[in-house]
Amino acid sequence: RELLGDEDVKAEGRLVDSQWEQLSHTAAIAMRHMRKEFPGKGAAVDGVTLKVNTGECFGLLGPNGAGKTTLINILAGNMDLTSGEAAIAGFDARTQRRQIYGVLGICPQFDILWGDLTVQEHLLLYARLNGVPTAIEVARARQVAEQVELDGDALTQRASQLSGGMRRRLSIGIALITNPSVLFLDEPTSGLDSSTSRDIMAVLQDVAALGTTVVVVLHQPRYEVYAMFDALMLLGNGRTVFMGPTAEAVAYFETLGFR
Repeated sequence: RELLGDEDVKAEGRLVDSQWEQLSHTAAIAMRHMRKEFPGKGAAVDGVTLKVNTGECFGLLGPNGAGKTTLINILAGNMDLTSGEAAIAGFDARTQRRQIYGVLGICPQFDILWGDLTVQEHLLLYARLNGVPTAIEVARARQVAEQVELDGDALTQRASQLSGGMRRRLSIGIALITNPSVLFLDEPTSGLDSSTSRDIMAVLQDVAALGTTVVVVLHQPRYEVYAMFDALMLLGNGRTVFMGPTAEAVAYFETLGFR
């Protein structure tokens, strides 16, 4: 069976098309017919259409070379579209990049931390670098620390003393310090054991429950991680293979012969 011919994917595309004027202003993330070509290499993203709702914990999945990183770079304003349209929090990815930078948080795959700085010092440093008003920076740092479960005694621990899971939570907190509308995370559970991965996903679920749209890029998630998304998209060769609620994904792939 041809995955890309799946009627559910086509139906979602038609829905986004028909509601584009509204979705481009109201959805946390909206894109239609998004394409990115590289000279001599063809299309890394080939006609992807998608909407992500506000407050959703969304998984963007696919093997290496599927187009995940290219897609996120376009949405983050780091790369131009070849064709198509995309919007983040109502801002056009082509023409309103400065506004997008103001509502977007990004947590890279690798922790950018300094061993001698404490959890609170990291959060305060990034608050100042990102223009959080001085009058509220301490309160904001403590609020974020509580959000990622690094409050109390953990606030005064140096980064060099933190476990891998705590370092990941601190990196997530740094990305949240500006209170972004949309948060992108690249492989946040990479290198972590199953229990710690679930803990990280639970933190991200809580972040989404407070209204931040969370988009997690993963290469090969464990089932217990995959099952914690509200919805997901699976990319293959730059195209949409599956898109929809996570609860429907297992049944969908079973119809294709996967068990």
